[in-house]
Amino acid sequence: EIWRNVKKTLLVSSPLKSRYSSFNKDLTSAGVAIRYMPIWSWEEIQRCVSIRKTSPSVMETILQRYSRIGGIPRLLFGMGEGDPVEDIEKAIASSNLHDLVRSIGELSEKEGTSHRVLHIVVKDSGSDGKYIKTSIAFASTWVAQKVATIVLKAERQQVITFLASSSCQSLYASFRGSLFERYAHNILAAGGKFQTKELSSLAQVV
Repeated sequence: EIWRNVKKTLLVSSPLKSRYSSFNKDLTSAGVAIRYMPIWSWEEIQRCVSIRKTSPSVMETILQRYSRIGGIPRLLFGMGEGDPVEDIEKAIASSNLHDLVRSIGELSEKEGTSHRVLHIVVKDSGSDGKYIKTSIAFASTWVAQKVATIVLKAERQQVITFLASSSCQSLYASFRGSLFERYAHNILAAGGKFQTKELSSLAQVV
């Protein structure tokens, strides 16, 4: 009830809807706006490290984590709270296509192992961005490769069906792209004959 008597209130929360739903419900008529904080870039992490005067050994740990789990500050800088890399490796090992696809539409609804391998990415950040538009992507290139390898090995036909049926669904665009890249790599690496298509004429090649 306190926030009803103030002019401006800022609530900082995880994307899990249950954490802010009551606040949002009470103030919807007052024009509550939801904004998403972008995942940190490596440049931002380096800036933070320089301010904190982080030791070389801790910096090495942060770099290793970043290459695996992406730019989530609480996981990168949380020393002594368990190993987030081990946690994400366990999540990867238990990944399956059905749960991943379902989680893409439910990351803000409930927590689960998919939250470790998938991240909400802000699409309109920057100086002129509104921080509203988002998409779903794998936590890192390393995670994408690991997950794609597992699901392709265990559910190859289901993956092929998903790639064909989701081509026009923007919600799955990033996720689908990562799966397709790994699938195409496996096909090409196996060798064989492939159809090719010329994308430009010789006159257009510089």
